[in-house]
Amino acid sequence: MFFASLFDYLPELAAEGTSSISVYPGNRYNIPPGDYAFFEMYCNEKDCDCRRVFLNVVSRAAEDVAAVISYGWESKEFYAKWYLGEQTDAAKLDDDDMRDVASMKGPCLVTSSQQSEYAPAIMQMTADLLLSEKSFVDKLKRHYKLFKAELDGKTLKEDEQTSSPLLAHGGSPVSGKRGSPPDTGKGDARSANIPKAMREIYEIVASIIKDFCKEYLDDEYAAMSLRLLEKLCRKRPSPLTTGKLNTWACGIVYVIGSNNFLFDKTQPYHMRALELAERFGLSGNTAGNKARDIRKMFRIKTFDTEWTLPSKLGSNPLVWLFETSSGFLMDARYASRDVQEKLFNAGLIPFIPDDRKAVEEQNTEEASAETEESQKSGRPEKKKQNTPLEGQTTFFEDSSE
Repeated sequence: MFFASLFDYLPELAAEGTSSISVYPGNRYNIPPGDYAFFEMYCNEKDCDCRRVFLNVVSRAAEDVAAVISYGWESKEFYAKWYLGEQTDAAKLDDDDMRDVASMKGPCLVTSSQQSEYAPAIMQMTADLLLSEKSFVDKLKRHYKLFKAELDGKTLKEDEQTSSPLLAHGGSPVSGKRGSPPDTGKGDARSANIPKAMREIYEIVASIIKDFCKEYLDDEYAAMSLRLLEKLCRKRPSPLTTGKLNTWACGIVYVIGSNNFLFDKTQPYHMRALELAERFGLSGNTAGNKARDIRKMFRIKTFDTEWTLPSKLGSNPLVWLFETSSGFLMDARYASRDVQEKLFNAGLIPFIPDDRKAVEEQNTEEASAETEESQKSGRPEKKKQNTPLEGQTTFFEDSSE
């Protein structure tokens, strides 16, 4: 049994129907304040009718999975027959079978998945505020039916499957390592991949994006935004041939920003959505509508791993979720080194966390040494940029040319 994100099959429904709870300081559950989103995952085996959901509860403040909750809306008798056979008498189950059936009914925490220290309290909050509401449970039932109906008309292509015994979830199938940037040339060499008829438009929009990112953001945002611009240019017919190019540039940065929490003031680079729009000389509605059109065009979902900045891959929960051959969800960051290496070699995770941690510690030491040297010499300190991954394009190193 494998569970897949609702976003992978019905992204528009998921975008509109994902529930969230805003938790305030001093709450009775003693949960850290902030917004918690409940991302739904359903069994993607066509012949399975388990009638369950996995709720991945993601803390926006921490940008991490806070709890993974399993819930089934049918009776224990249903799950006893589904799990043990139609002839099963639920009243005569032994203790082990009773525990298994109770976990299917739920709600319960998925023991093989990442759970924060607040997971039990989050599960209680979920039971009290969401699962007790008929409207919420009815929504889960409706999403389940629509998900299963979509399965009947959609089969993953062979190149979207993996022969690995570990099946990853949460990301769009992309070439290379999961969530990794494409191999591109430096600067405007990427324009060589643009259709000839679109190159002039590409150069204009790219210039606007690079100027904006140079002044307000960094190389990472520029690289990812230009990648999205390239995709728009290669679309047939390209939508860039209609509308104002400045608005398209704003919409592109808006999409990349919103997928990477640019509008969250706790982030190193942040600005309000309206502030971003105004810096492009646009209204908030115009910028938001253009971003919505782009997201819809390419089915870009929340936490979309394809459009996550390299420096944020470590904190995007959907990059790391995978399911074992026995059907349990796990977070690869908490798996053994052997499992991480198998996932990495299969292209299912972007890097091995301990290896990346060592590199980051080295970069931190070098930055500290450079800061100390600058203070001693009186030289101005260089503007901090996120360190690019191998193969990531940077755009401002030769800006004087």
